[in-house]
Amino acid sequence: MASSRMDKIGTIFTRVTGLMKSGAMKPEDRPIWYDIYRAFPPKLEPRVDRQTPAVKLRPLLYKEDLVRANFHKRFGAKGQSNMLQPSSPPSLSQRVVLTALDLKKTVPELKSASEEELVDAAVQKLKESGVSFERRTRRQDEEGE
Repeated sequence: MASSRMDKIGTIFTRVTGLMKSGAMKPEDRPIWYDIYRAFPPKLEPRVDRQTPAVKLRPLLYKEDLVRANFHKRFGAKGQSNMLQPSSPPSLSQRVVLTALDLKKTVPELKSASEEELVDAAVQKLKESGVSFERRTRRQDEEGE
């Protein structure tokens, strides 16, 4: 009867070990992770009934995240990024972020500027070098593009 099994007793490792000992699973059919788990067991056994530690998580928000969010809010997510080829050219948002951070370092007036001002300055500098930008319209905002 399937409903009488106790899935929460033991770990997947102990269940696979039991299957191999009983002959229900052949050693050559064991999962890939089994040998690694046996060679390098975790410090604490991953059980369902173990309480998770109460650790306060630190916020992971960087300066460039605020600049990128401001850019995407105003211009939207245009273009594609290819993460499989690291040598591919940076996306438009990445170029704006890099330009904004560079301007913040080099231009004294922008050292204490807000993210909006940094994006404006970076967009202006990139426009001067020939990059074209398209602002989001209200219709695009309503459609969720």
